[in-house]
Amino acid sequence: MFATIFYNPIYNLLIFFLNFSWMDAGIAIILTTILIKIILYPLFKKQIKTQIALKKMKPELDDLKKKYEGKTDKENKQKMAFETMDLYKKYQMNPFISFFVLIIQIPIILAMYWVFYSGGLPEVNTEILYSFISIPENIIMNFLGFVDLTKSSIVLAIIAGVSQYVHFHISMPDVKLKDFKNISGDFKKDMATSFSANIKYGLPVFIFLLLAFWLHAAIALYWISSNLFMIMQEHLVRKEKQEIRNINI
Repeated sequence: MFATIFYNPIYNLLIFFLNFSWMDAGIAIILTTILIKIILYPLFKKQIKTQIALKKMKPELDDLKKKYEGKTDKENKQKMAFETMDLYKKYQMNPFISFFVLIIQIPIILAMYWVFYSGGLPEVNTEILYSFISIPENIIMNFLGFVDLTKSSIVLAIIAGVSQYVHFHISMPDVKLKDFKNISGDFKKDMATSFSANIKYGLPVFIFLLLAFWLHAAIALYWISSNLFMIMQEHLVRKEKQEIRNINI
């Protein structure tokens, strides 16, 4: 199922782009990434709207929890479940959309990884090639003529790490470096704050090290393209994101 839904389509899309004689594998990766992100953009918009709805309904949801606090019998549990669903309908919220947006990106990243690590490029696996996709006469694995996509690239790794930080800086403006030391005494809040700070400042460093010493430049280029597109997405939904921050809970 993974191959049918993710790996094969991405592989064939890359080969399709590589049929253009002027195109190298790096440009094909960028175009493939952009197309995937455009397809996923409506889901991203729905995720933002879900976050807004969740913040708006939170006071009512908290009141509902207090209403049924301590009532653990089956009848009251069912009433609480029905009233919770009524809140979801009231605010037109799909509680699973954020989880789905996160989950669906994992197999896409894995598919792109396997295209270059087991797909054998520049050799073409004709067994999984769609009938309407031609075999390229020549596949250029040097991005813009000087970056070998089959090897690690320190330069692309640095750009990938920086672009990841910029994306987090835009999408997580409320998370500051000082949050590592802030202790409120609320365990859940402190844990969530620490986790967000580690993601914002630690993940870019981890990505740099991973791409610089272990993964091919092809994956770094995918990561950069993905980050730049997501930075653009953040600007496109800036008003919605601001609305989330302005809602008092």
